[in-house]
Amino acid sequence: MKPVVHSAQAIIDVRDAVAYYHREVDRHLADDFINELESAIQQIRSWPGSGSHRFSELLDISGLQTYSLKKFPYLIFYIEHPGHTAVWRILHMSQDIPLTLHEDSLSLDSNITSDDST
Repeated sequence: MKPVVHSAQAIIDVRDAVAYYHREVDRHLADDFINELESAIQQIRSWPGSGSHRFSELLDISGLQTYSLKKFPYLIFYIEHPGHTAVWRILHMSQDIPLTLHEDSLSLDSNITSDDST
C-alpha cells in the first residue's frame, strides 16, 4: 500500500466540513462523517486506481481521480503517484466543482503533507 498524503487545502476542506456538521447539524453526524472519510481514505490507500476519472477528462488534469463518500455528499479528489497517493481536495457535491478545481489546478502539487490518516 502506498502512503496517502493530503494537501493543505484538503485538510482545510475536512476541518470545514466537520465544523459545519458539528455546529449546524449534530456532533454525532460530524463523527460519522469522520469515520466514513477515514474508511474512504483506507479504500483509496488499498486500491488507488479504482476512482472515477470523470473530472480528469473534464478538466484535462492527468491522473485526477475521485472517490465518492457513500452517506455524505462529498467527493475526494486525488492523484496516484509512483510513491504515494495525493489527496488534493475534499469537496461538497453542491459546489461548482469544475470552477473550484480549475482555480486550484495551478497549485495541484504544492502544499502536500505526509499523513497516514485524515
